Amino acid sequence: MDKPGLEALLTSLDHWAGLFILLVVIGVAGELVVHILSSRASGRLIALQNAEEQKLKTEMTRLGSVTADANKIAAQANERANQMEIQAEELRRQNLEIQRKINPRFLTTTEQKTILDGINPFHGHHIILARLGDGEAGPYGDSIIAIFQKAGWAIQVNHIGIYMPPTYGIVCRVSPHPDAAAKALIAAFSKAGIELTVQHVEAASADSWIDVLVGLKPIK
Repeated sequence: MDKPGLEALLTSLDHWAGLFILLVVIGVAGELVVHILSSRASGRLIALQNAEEQKLKTEMTRLGSVTADANKIAAQANERANQMEIQAEELRRQNLEIQRKINPRFLTTTEQKTILDGINPFHGHHIILARLGDGEAGPYGDSIIAIFQKAGWAIQVNHIGIYMPPTYGIVCRVSPHPDAAAKALIAAFSKAGIELTVQHVEAASADSWIDVLVGLKPIK
């Protein structure tokens, strides 16, 4: 290759080198631009994420407050309900006491069950029950006799027209050393809230001896 050809080749190579250098510069500049744009986008994304996180925290705090308020209201409602139930129970008790004072004596379903549960294990045990001919004491005595019949006790009912001197309430006479059945009977009436006057009789024929008198309604 002659001199003019070499000079032309060198000139061409210089042009290509300049072009490549320009492309490199453009590439570096483009990379820089992309990096800047990417950094800005990342910054916006982080800001949005922080905002969403803060919003979520605020909402959770609000919901926590609402839940706490709801729980407090529910607790107050339960407390009021409990107080009302206590008051209602007290009113029922007072009403029952009033009924007992003005009406003939009676046994509630709960009292009957309590006595029955207490004496039921002693099926076949002997007991003497004195029933007065009084218009109030007689039916009340019948309700007590019915419980012992249901429990399967061997009952000897003594019908008495008038008992002298007048005896009030329920009198239970037992041995000074009462057996398990007698103790269970006394405990059952006590658990049921039925007042029972217990008398220990030295002349009792046996420790199993039980004599119950359903007397007149106490005057209160």
